[in-house]
Amino acid sequence: MVPMLRELLTKQGIKKLLAKIRIGGRTPASILKENRNNTKAALKRNFRDSVMADVDSATFAQSLGRVVKSRKRQTLSTLRNIMSSVRGEARAVLATGKGYWLSRGVLDSGTTDICARLKGARYHMSYSQVPMKPPRVPPPHPCRSFLVWVPEGTRPPTEETFEQEWRNNPELQRDLLGKSKFEAFERGELGRIETYAQYEKVVTKTLEDLNIEK
Repeated sequence: MVPMLRELLTKQGIKKLLAKIRIGGRTPASILKENRNNTKAALKRNFRDSVMADVDSATFAQSLGRVVKSRKRQTLSTLRNIMSSVRGEARAVLATGKGYWLSRGVLDSGTTDICARLKGARYHMSYSQVPMKPPRVPPPHPCRSFLVWVPEGTRPPTEETFEQEWRNNPELQRDLLGKSKFEAFERGELGRIETYAQYEKVVTKTLEDLNIEK
């Protein structure tokens, strides 16, 4: 662990680490460059609009302050996103070098389709290569999914997949399907639901599509 840490903290080690990072398929350098260009464009746009509107110096200073404040927030958000990816990649490197990422989360009626489908999934790859990672910045909803690194040879935390948690759990089935669909499922009118794909076919259809009375 110590030799690996020393190698990681060298200038060359940091370069190698950053070279592996991809955020939305892009490198941190390209993201930072775009952020700088956006800041320059915003400042130029503010100056041009102020000149065209013939505003006084006080009004110009206020508008300039708003632009600078907005760009600072955006830059901070960008840096946080990059650092989160760097930390994730570093954690994988500093682990035993072998292992996998385990997707964990809560399964109930408030869980999104994506998080339900990926619950319990294992990824034998670096953090930056994991597809559909849980949000690392505040999403539009309170996300409860996350990834944990499980080194090879260690016991993973208990985490059931969608299928495992769904099976023989009437309370969860009612919560996810809703009262009418659940009762139809209990009567055998919806066929077998043992996989997420089978569940998705049912949950995405209306009661009318399934010929179920409310």
